[in-house]
Amino acid sequence: MSTYRKYDEGYKKLFSNKENLIWFLQDVLNEERFRRIEKNDIEIIATESINKKWQKKSSDIVYKIKYKDSFFCLTIEFQSREDKRILHRLYEYMHLIQLKNKVNGEIPVVVPIVLYNGISHWKPNEQYSEISLFAEDFPEYAQNFKVIFLDIKSIPEEKLISASNVLAIAMYIDQVSNNPERVLNRILNLRGKIHLNWEQREELADWLYEVILRSYGVSEEEAEEMFKKS
Repeated sequence: MSTYRKYDEGYKKLFSNKENLIWFLQDVLNEERFRRIEKNDIEIIATESINKKWQKKSSDIVYKIKYKDSFFCLTIEFQSREDKRILHRLYEYMHLIQLKNKVNGEIPVVVPIVLYNGISHWKPNEQYSEISLFAEDFPEYAQNFKVIFLDIKSIPEEKLISASNVLAIAMYIDQVSNNPERVLNRILNLRGKIHLNWEQREELADWLYEVILRSYGVSEEEAEEMFKKS
């Protein structure tokens, strides 16, 4: 299995925790419309293909979130490398999500988020109209949606450490994942700065080993010793 696939699966697992999602939406994105979202408002409706007949049009993770007297949908795409077709793929995913979740003939709003953890700097277009030819001349006809694009490296270290949840700490370490020495320093730097219960520690240790350390050739025994030191 490729490293990129490991990243996707690792983040899917962390974002399947509703409390992690709420922290991400409210503290990292700091979007006012997400402020009142609670755990019971969230339903995970897909983590792979939308349904069997759309097998090739899979999305990373999709949520249905209660809003006022109905709901909106939110999809998160995990990107480890640049993809020039990202907006095209999201357009397809969003349409399929809308078709599958119609209510009385009406389709829900879909909020698309791209979470990027690649090594190189990447700043894609965030408006679909920006890649549509002559969209400015035909604004009433051109498809138009905006993507929330977030590069993990842009999140302040202090915000991640102070959060003391598994997703935040995973992101804190992932910011330097291309440098094994810096990864080790960050793991050791966590000592005394975060407060996780036993279950959270186990979840973080599994994520670190499977997604980061294993790719460096670190054995399970070496990883266990590293975790003890931190």
